[in-house]
Amino acid sequence: MQIGGEDLWDAFQLYPARKRTVSRRHDIGRDTPKRIETDVTTNVTTTDLNERQNWFISELNRGSDCNAQSLAHEWNVTIRTARRDISRLKSYGLIKFSGAKRNGRYGVSERV
Repeated sequence: MQIGGEDLWDAFQLYPARKRTVSRRHDIGRDTPKRIETDVTTNVTTTDLNERQNWFISELNRGSDCNAQSLAHEWNVTIRTARRDISRLKSYGLIKFSGAKRNGRYGVSERV
């Protein structure tokens, strides 16, 4: 049986499609920059995430204090790969980082 099994599948069924607003800066003239709000819908399914990312979210749901180092150690990958996995989870809006850069923590994002 794969790591996480049915519990992990059940956890990911709780994540709805996320909707977020992205602000892009467009220069219309030399002195008049204008911000245009663009609606971006992020539909993330379990097939979009790899096993490491699924494990990371599962651990966060259990209350573990996970970071890139623990992900790299658990899955025997480089720290760079672990950071890339976490970065993708943040870009999907599934996790967030709170606190100071040095001693902050990752957590599962609140549902939108």
